[in-house]
Amino acid sequence: MPELHHILGSIFRDIAQSVFTSDMYSRDISRYYEQDPLLRHFPVPRTEVDELEVQLKFAIANIDLNPVQSVSRESSAATVFVDFSYDLSEHFFEALDDSLENVENVARDTWRKVNSFEQRIYLRQDLLKFFLSEQGRLIDAQGEFQVAAARGEISGLLTRRVKWLLQDTPLTASALKKITDAALKALKLDAQLNALVEPLRFAWEQGGDFTLDVEITADKLQGLDPGHLATVLVRTRMRNYLWSEVEHEGRRWWTLNPE
Repeated sequence: MPELHHILGSIFRDIAQSVFTSDMYSRDISRYYEQDPLLRHFPVPRTEVDELEVQLKFAIANIDLNPVQSVSRESSAATVFVDFSYDLSEHFFEALDDSLENVENVARDTWRKVNSFEQRIYLRQDLLKFFLSEQGRLIDAQGEFQVAAARGEISGLLTRRVKWLLQDTPLTASALKKITDAALKALKLDAQLNALVEPLRFAWEQGGDFTLDVEITADKLQGLDPGHLATVLVRTRMRNYLWSEVEHEGRRWWTLNPE
């Protein structure tokens, strides 16, 4: 039984195919126009589809959870990770700033880096990249967030960040570790990661993609009450693209650009 996205995709495909067939015909007759001394002064006819409206009537035959596709579930989890990455970045730099209060000989450039808006953005991006790339490992099939795995990776990421931020300071390895440990302790990473468990479980349970099987043939629809039919109205506009040659730093390639 076909799914709705298969039907709509086939319609869009056939629209594009119809324009292609028309262009092929225009190409063939353009040769006659070129060779004929009179037709050469006339424009070659070409059909352009500016806008097309299709109304599709169908009956919903079945709706079922699709265990293979999980785009909406992962999108919901990503929203949780985005908010967490922002908050963790802010709290980390606040904790690091507090840990440096009693440290002597901290250069002005180091303070500037620790308190800069840009460094907060960089850390936020690193955290988000970690969560999104490791999502399949951090959330199991039941939607349970693996706090221990996340803790180890994030602790290492933050430790490397402190080492990079303080690389120009005359700190010994033990002093650097002391500052890092103090910042991580003040950050209360375990508590923050544990706070992710319920939101991620909720996102996993509420998310998920569904298959929508439909009936569209006349013999299937003719006996149904009109009130049981669903309708989707699709307005589509054709947009033409042209091949253009691009050159940059001695390299050349062709690219498609809208007219």
